[in-house]
Amino acid sequence: MKVIFSDGTTRTATVVGQDNATDVAVLKIDSSGLTLHPLTLGRSASLHVGDAVAAIGSPFGYQESLSTGVVSGLDRTIQAPNGFTVAHAIQTDAALNPGNSGGPILDSAGHVIGIADQIATNGSSDQGSGVGFAVPSDLIAAELGRLEAGKTVHHAYLGVATSESTSTTGAVVASVSSGSPAAGAGIQTGDIVTAIDGEAITGSNDLVSAVAAHSPGDALRLMIRRGSSTRTISVTLGTQPQSQASPAG
Repeated sequence: MKVIFSDGTTRTATVVGQDNATDVAVLKIDSSGLTLHPLTLGRSASLHVGDAVAAIGSPFGYQESLSTGVVSGLDRTIQAPNGFTVAHAIQTDAALNPGNSGGPILDSAGHVIGIADQIATNGSSDQGSGVGFAVPSDLIAAELGRLEAGKTVHHAYLGVATSESTSTTGAVVASVSSGSPAAGAGIQTGDIVTAIDGEAITGSNDLVSAVAAHSPGDALRLMIRRGSSTRTISVTLGTQPQSQASPAG
C-alpha cells in the first residue's frame, strides 16, 4: 500500500489498525523528510442541518477536487462493512463520487467532521445522487487511540434487527439473533422497545444510537411493549461479532 502526496512524493504505508464496524482504518508511513500539515478533527456533535461542508478527493480521477454542500441531515444510520449499523452518520448533498468517497468532510473552518463513506443510489449507478453519508468525527476520535496502537475496537451488541412501527412510537423487534444478549434476556420478535434506561426510544435509529453509546458488559433496562402489556427487561450487552448477515444492533 502506498500514500502519494500532492508534490508526487510516495511512501509505503502499513495498516496499523482497522475497524469494519465504522469503516475506518489507520495507516502508518515514514514521515522523515516530509513537511506535513495535518488536518484538525472537529466535533461532529456540534453540527446543525444547513451547516456548510466540503468534500475533498479525486472523484473519477480528477485530482485534488473540492465539492461543497451543506449538512442535509443528522443522526442517520448506515450499514457498515461488517453488516451492522453506524450510528449518528452525517447526510450531505456535497457531491460524493468514486474517488472522493473515503476522503474527509470538512466544516467551514476546515476541520474534519466526518469521513465520506457512502453514496445513496437507485441501484443503477454508483455516482453521486445528492444524498451521501459520512462517518462522524466524534465516532472516529473515540477509537483512534486503540487503532493507532494496533488494538481491536470492541462495540456493544444487543442482537436484534428492528423496523419502524406504523401505529405507535418505538423500535419494533423484527428478529432476535440466536445466542445474543437480547435472546438471553427474553426479548422476542414483535416486541416494541419504547425506552432504554428511562430515555424514550421513538424508532430504530434511537435504539441503534443507544446501544452504540455503550460498551460491552454494560447493563441496560429496556422498556418493552408486548401486546397489551408493558414490562422492563434487563440485559447485559455483549461484544459485537465480526460480521452480521443483515443490519442489526
